[in-house]
Amino acid sequence: MQGSPASPKATLPSLFAEHQDGSRLPLLPLTAQKMRGQTTGFMKTPGTLSKGAHRVPNSALKDTSTKLSFAGAVNHFSLFEKVEHAEKENAELKLQLLACRGDLYEALEKAKEAEAAQATAAAATAFQTSTEPVQEGDASGNDLHSLSKAQLIERLLALQKELASAQQERRQAVNQLVEMKGAIRVYCRVRPPSPGAPSSCLRVLPDGSSLGITCNNQESVFNFNRVFGPSASQQAVYQEVAELVQSALDGYHVCIMSYGQTGSGKTHNMVGNQSADGHGLIPRAINKIMGSMRRLGLQGWDYKLELSCVEVYNNSVRDLLDPKAQHIKDMNAIKHDAQGGHTVIQGVQQVELRTASQAHALLQKAMEARACNATAMNSSSSRSHSAFMLNISGTHAPSETHLKGALCLVDLAG
Repeated sequence: MQGSPASPKATLPSLFAEHQDGSRLPLLPLTAQKMRGQTTGFMKTPGTLSKGAHRVPNSALKDTSTKLSFAGAVNHFSLFEKVEHAEKENAELKLQLLACRGDLYEALEKAKEAEAAQATAAAATAFQTSTEPVQEGDASGNDLHSLSKAQLIERLLALQKELASAQQERRQAVNQLVEMKGAIRVYCRVRPPSPGAPSSCLRVLPDGSSLGITCNNQESVFNFNRVFGPSASQQAVYQEVAELVQSALDGYHVCIMSYGQTGSGKTHNMVGNQSADGHGLIPRAINKIMGSMRRLGLQGWDYKLELSCVEVYNNSVRDLLDPKAQHIKDMNAIKHDAQGGHTVIQGVQQVELRTASQAHALLQKAMEARACNATAMNSSSSRSHSAFMLNISGTHAPSETHLKGALCLVDLAG
């Protein structure tokens, strides 16, 4: 190449053509040919060529273009094959997940049956022990009457460790179920229409997880983990999250929030009313935890429950269990245990719970202290967020197991 053009011109990326003598010539794209106004059957390289520069006929360009087009088509087809293969793998993984869910549900049912059978056998043994002399021996064939007190204690501790191991497997199974259903879930509950109200524009679809909303004769569909229709009971709603309450007992941190506009039924979901069928999530969770504590206490577990009830109103926190409590505006008062323990708020009391009736009384006290005002849609709208925080600590001395869970139930402002 010799010299350079008097006025440099911008060039486009070039292709190369292979000549018979092995030399490679840069070729301008066809668009460049049109831009330069060339009508000849040849393409020139950019810049000034030396004497004897090779010209490439149109046939060579067509062959090169054909090869490039064919290579692009092959790559495009290969991409489609990869997408199709990925879709097949995704479908197979979904089938495997469904199968795993079925196996896990079956394992949980068997664990429940075994636990119920064990409780029945324990009750029968206790009854027999209280009415008849013990004639049975232990697993080694020794008569229990012939064992010393130390041997009986050793045998009891061994049985407690076996039971603790079985409970650990159950906790892992429940946690796997929770993870498969989703650590974060969104449920929708449709409130029944008020008397005399016009027909609802909402429709729960047959799949049970979709909601159709009709506006201007056009329906939009929204998907959730599950949709509860107007006729759904409080028990049905609680049953959907019951394993989350169990997870809190098993040492996990669980939070359930009720969200919606004023009058949509948030407090009804969380608290409900005084009737047995009308209890909301909080009273049902209290009953569940207290019942499990009594049952696990017979198996060597020692649980401690501490309750705090607060409201968040106008960027401040107030203790709902202390009528004289001041508003806490320092956000640094909220302390999180760095070791994965409990979250506490300095200046907010924690009341140790011993009975379900005590917990229900404290819940009622907190609800009465909550800030409420009338709105155009609701005569007693909650104007604050309320949080029912239950810190759970469990210890099983025979197996040296320590659990720290938390259940936080939040009724957001309307």
